Amino acid sequence: MVAQVRKEKRTSQKRCACIRCRMLKLPCVSDPSNPDLPCARCANTRSSIYSLSCHRVNLPDTPLFRVAMYNAPFYRKHHLVGNDYGDFRVPRVWTSHITKTLRALHHGGLLLNIKVRPFQPPYEEGATDDRGIPGNAARPMYDIPWAIVDPEMVTRDLHAFTDHWIESYIKNLLKPSDDLVWPVYQEAAQLMRTVRTLQRDNRHSPRFPRLTIIFSQNPLIRDTMRLWIGARLADRGWRCFGSDDLGASRLPNHLRPPHWIPLPPYLDYQLVAVVMNCYLLPLKKTVLRQLFDAIKGKNPADWYPIFLSCFVLLHSCEMTAVIIRKHAAKRKSPVRYIIMELVKALNEAARNIVAHFRHCCKDNRPFARGFDWSSPAREDMAQLDLVQLAFMKRFVQAVDAREHIFTALRHTDHYEAPYWYVCQLFEPNWEPRSTLDASPASDATYLAGTDFLVLDDGAKLLLGPYERPDIEEDSTKRPNWQPWTEFEDAGR
Repeated sequence: MVAQVRKEKRTSQKRCACIRCRMLKLPCVSDPSNPDLPCARCANTRSSIYSLSCHRVNLPDTPLFRVAMYNAPFYRKHHLVGNDYGDFRVPRVWTSHITKTLRALHHGGLLLNIKVRPFQPPYEEGATDDRGIPGNAARPMYDIPWAIVDPEMVTRDLHAFTDHWIESYIKNLLKPSDDLVWPVYQEAAQLMRTVRTLQRDNRHSPRFPRLTIIFSQNPLIRDTMRLWIGARLADRGWRCFGSDDLGASRLPNHLRPPHWIPLPPYLDYQLVAVVMNCYLLPLKKTVLRQLFDAIKGKNPADWYPIFLSCFVLLHSCEMTAVIIRKHAAKRKSPVRYIIMELVKALNEAARNIVAHFRHCCKDNRPFARGFDWSSPAREDMAQLDLVQLAFMKRFVQAVDAREHIFTALRHTDHYEAPYWYVCQLFEPNWEPRSTLDASPASDATYLAGTDFLVLDDGAKLLLGPYERPDIEEDSTKRPNWQPWTEFEDAGR
């Protein structure tokens, strides 16, 4: 008997326990003859929460962003993550002891001062980046042989930026007119800063204890917002800022406006590698582990930050899907998504996040019509103060106003459509959505902003670029614009 239990436990550990068994801290026993069937506990349950399929997944292993370039041969040899990320551990022959400071500006407003130094490039046939389009030559990777001197300093600057400029970054990338997405980010930014908690102090008088207000950060929201910024930094929106661009202005630039001078190809590769390997990967493990522990703890006081974190992570997947769609449209690709492997990973991440969030709701449907946010069932699910309760009531009204949009999005393969990912949180009878095996044909009207999704009631949902329209313009010429130069002091 003991041997049989040990054998079942080893089999469960190899296959990963389902979400329900993991939450209950019980062994996940499946049919040995057909392990793809639901486990015994999921097959016999009748709870509406667990009527979903037996979902076996480890949340901390969920992919949330790309870790490789699938369409450029150079990146198959030179990795973005791992021990050899960015070629920083490859022996390098420096041709001069003089270093320069390259000012790299991200379209969200971040201005980095990167110490670079010239080196002797190796001979590598066909080493080009992926910025070429049909009919135009791609840029040689080593045409400007300069490399980053200290990747650790760049990583420290990235962390300092996210701690000081999160609210300004949200304003630069999101649209305040969106009353569904914008309030969530504003609430998350405020919760990231301080959390007010009341603590009884009985030391002075046991009969009349004092109530002390304790201010502290919410680590889950703080790290989730850091991760959201890092995913945007890895989407390649960098350009040179200032007079010294190391000669990058002479390179062909067919995919950007004339004022946009991209970073030298090799420096761009190294900077993205630093963002992914040194910033994003550690944060992803931390965020998903914190999220899983909070859901597993079943504390009603954690429901509010869990909801905000899940929403931001799903919306980050949506913004990445938009970048993939624009990536194909700018290159006049015959398919809608060039990097279909990443689209499949994003959809799998959405399934894992939503499945875990439903377990946190304790058999409630908080976004369904008729749900009473003042009922005891809500108090058992989520402990909210008056400000948070008022926010959720306003948010539910915004969800109800878009119900016809969410219904139409359930049956479409336009993964870049607004709300395609986040609306899965609001479905009362949510079921995991399927993903196409191959990318559908391209829509030539996407970049023109005339590609629409026709809803059931005849209304049209614009599927054009998600970013604010002034992102592709010369932002440095906007009134009262200036880069975040204060960050230079804060990051040092």
